[in-house]
Amino acid sequence: MIKKNFNINKKNLFIYEAYRWHYSLDILENININFNYLDSNSGAAARIISNLLSNYINIIFSINKNILNNWNWYYMYYISNNYEKVISNKLNYSFIDNDKINLITINLKSKQLKISINSANKKIFNLTVGKVLSNLNISEKAKKKSNKGERLFIEYIINFLETKSQFFGTNKKGLLKIKYLKKASKISELLLKNLNKYFRITNIITYYNISNSYLKFKKIRSIKRRLTKKIIKNESYNLDF
Repeated sequence: MIKKNFNINKKNLFIYEAYRWHYSLDILENININFNYLDSNSGAAARIISNLLSNYINIIFSINKNILNNWNWYYMYYISNNYEKVISNKLNYSFIDNDKINLITINLKSKQLKISINSANKKIFNLTVGKVLSNLNISEKAKKKSNKGERLFIEYIINFLETKSQFFGTNKKGLLKIKYLKKASKISELLLKNLNKYFRITNIITYYNISNSYLKFKKIRSIKRRLTKKIIKNESYNLDF
């Protein structure tokens, strides 16, 4: 389970909890998890209450639903953990493993492509272009950012997924997350096609890279200071003459 602190007013904490729970139920439906295996507190009563509360919030508070898009990844962990605990405590069927999810993360923050796979078998694989090329005895750093380096990396991932298939469950259900996506970002179509071919991807979650407003403020402030100094200097220069 991932822990993340949200800046939420304590007075509205209950309202936000209800709203998040409502959205989490939608995620459960999207990935086709059977509600019959959940406990009674997570069943129809919770859905009715969450629907009523969410409608009430929309009318009274007009909360922006886009905020929830930044939360669904963390609550996916939370729900999947609770879901597995409930099943393991109450049931003992062999088909339970089929419902486990592979969490695939593509990180576009740096120029070097990074992929992380949190497998259904609780094993985490971190793959980067540099690490893969070094394993293939390709030591030239320039090839890490080249088309050839990326092509070799994708070929390696395809072979890797085939050889490590025992870690990804029988249904190979997947949830794809793309981090630091920008307008100018380029994702290899070959990579996405192969991931979609190998995994049964049910949802794609994208995190857009939002620039730091404080850095912009600092830049503007420094420009203002330089302009002020220049104006003062020019004024003092004019006074001398």
